[in-house]
Amino acid sequence: MIVRRLAVVLVVAVGALILLTRPGAQKPQVVVQNRPAGPGQQQPSLLSKEQPPPASQAPPPAGQAQAPAKQPSFPVSDAVDQALRSRLQEYWRARAKSDLLTAYNFYEPAFRRQYNPQEFLLKFHRLVRFKPEFLGIDRIRFEPGGTTATAFIRLRTRPDVVLNEEVVSVTEEHWLIESGTWWKKAEATLPVF
Repeated sequence: MIVRRLAVVLVVAVGALILLTRPGAQKPQVVVQNRPAGPGQQQPSLLSKEQPPPASQAPPPAGQAQAPAKQPSFPVSDAVDQALRSRLQEYWRARAKSDLLTAYNFYEPAFRRQYNPQEFLLKFHRLVRFKPEFLGIDRIRFEPGGTTATAFIRLRTRPDVVLNEEVVSVTEEHWLIESGTWWKKAEATLPVF
């Protein structure tokens, strides 16, 4: 049991380090929901059942100002917004099915020139490690000019290293439009363990 808990801490720490060291990265939102233990099982105590109030309702700590409001999105046409939303949904349908070959085709051309499909399957298998379930698009922030965007995607995973736990999170993705098509920007390469 201690080994599993240490594994959870390691996975979370490495993931947080990767997310937080990217240029312009924001802290991801994570909610862990405890599932009832089955017969003869002990209720996991790794994470608390109580959820903190949303950031908008929680008072700032003493001596600290409130965090700035979310950055506004650059206005774009409904057609541009809908085109990106459609691509995001198709991409996440493929990821949810663990269909990395289909997901590969959503990446920007420069990334696909760097990795052929076989290399992508070998180096990026981690993308389906926890079988992400797409819960929807939380929001999209278009950058000035409307040719790049940051999408905030709500996901549910059930990591095997956290027994009986369901993790709901919002992750940040970067997309760009090239030749009239929205493409997912390159994935970070992680060392293979």
